[in-house]
Amino acid sequence: MTRLININYRHSLLYAILFILPLLMLVPTKSTAQNSKDADLLAQVESLKADAERYRGLNFLYDVPVELLDPSEVSPLIARLISDEIPEDQDRKYTDLYIMLGLMPRGSDFLDSYQSMTEEQVAGLYDPKAKTFYVVDINIADMYSSVLGGLGDVPGVGSLVSGFVNGLFPGINDIFGKAIILHELVHALDDQNYDIESALDEIREDNSDDTQLAYQSLLEGSATLAMNRYQLDALNEVGLDSEMLGANMSTDVSFAESLIDYEPFMERLMLVPYLKGTEFLQVAYNSGGTDGINEVFSDPPASMEQILHPEEYYMSRDIPSHADPVELAGVLQGWRSEADDNLGELITGMVFELNTGDQDLANRISAGWDYDTITTWRSPEGILAFSWITVWDTEKDATEFFDGYKQLLDVRYPGGTWHDSAANRAKYTGLGLASILERQGRVVAIIEGVPENKAEACLAKAWESHVQFN
Repeated sequence: MTRLININYRHSLLYAILFILPLLMLVPTKSTAQNSKDADLLAQVESLKADAERYRGLNFLYDVPVELLDPSEVSPLIARLISDEIPEDQDRKYTDLYIMLGLMPRGSDFLDSYQSMTEEQVAGLYDPKAKTFYVVDINIADMYSSVLGGLGDVPGVGSLVSGFVNGLFPGINDIFGKAIILHELVHALDDQNYDIESALDEIREDNSDDTQLAYQSLLEGSATLAMNRYQLDALNEVGLDSEMLGANMSTDVSFAESLIDYEPFMERLMLVPYLKGTEFLQVAYNSGGTDGINEVFSDPPASMEQILHPEEYYMSRDIPSHADPVELAGVLQGWRSEADDNLGELITGMVFELNTGDQDLANRISAGWDYDTITTWRSPEGILAFSWITVWDTEKDATEFFDGYKQLLDVRYPGGTWHDSAANRAKYTGLGLASILERQGRVVAIIEGVPENKAEACLAKAWESHVQFN
């Protein structure tokens, strides 16, 4: 399911996050047959409002408009919403950054990948800008058949499981279909009570993509946690042992990624807000119920670091440091800045994992993240470079990142030459371009892809970035 939020793309790594049905972490597909008449579906949405209020612990402040979509209407709607919010030139700039970092393959396009992925998966969406819930009917049996059918070595396993479940328990479609609707109604509840748009506006002022992704994780965790509780109660009520569906509540990202087939970067951005957002809010719910969740909404997490490591929020609040973006216009005459971003722990880790294939290395390095700010620069001839200031929890963490990034340059630009390589400073050149990095205490500055004769001056300029440690 897709939830579209009015987000300025300059401050968004993922414009809209896909809803992943928690049942075995499988992805619902569009149904070719209507499961109920339009009037019945509207009545079902209306009847679930009280359940949404109960499981979320909030009350609706006003009515939620509901619009029914035929599957053929989904693609035009998504295309319109995306084009309204994301200029084509911004898409290109950020795609170029992701490609340069090795997060996406050359020739790919972030929005094309996102829209294609969305159109295949969408079952409904809540748009807080329009305050409207759009719903498309889905068929859980079709989901089993199309997704499970592709798993394992046993031919027809999906059809077998789908037939077994629907034969043994025909009402499973109803329970999980209602759960999806309830998920979206919880988004509406959170929006009405905590004004999602205003919260996002404040995040934009802070110029932090990482904080925004953390807020998206809070939203998806809230809706998924309420939905999970509804599902388990509904299954128990009809006599189906919900403990048999233990994987239903799994928050394991690797397991979920094994069941879908997209670019790894897109998969991770799609899954993490749901899985880790739910895990993060489960801590608040365990200690304070829905009141505990409300307390988090009143004081949202400041980074994905806090989402990925809940103890950094609930026990000893780890507030990220801050650094100013690097300004290279005075050194790189004629070059222009394009994309500004701060990647955060999640995506910094992906830079290492997707380039080296070493997840342990990626986790070890990114776990020490404290802040970063990255800017791409383009020459009049179209050469792309970037400046990246990273701040780390300790000098040991900064050293691990520095050493790891040297390995990364060897992987991404094989055949280059190292110069002045030392414990805290290194320069790597090839084809007239240079990458240079240096560590000073807890800070590592990186300049990548600039002309060799400009590298030293760019690095000196990078160290003018004001760092405020927290």
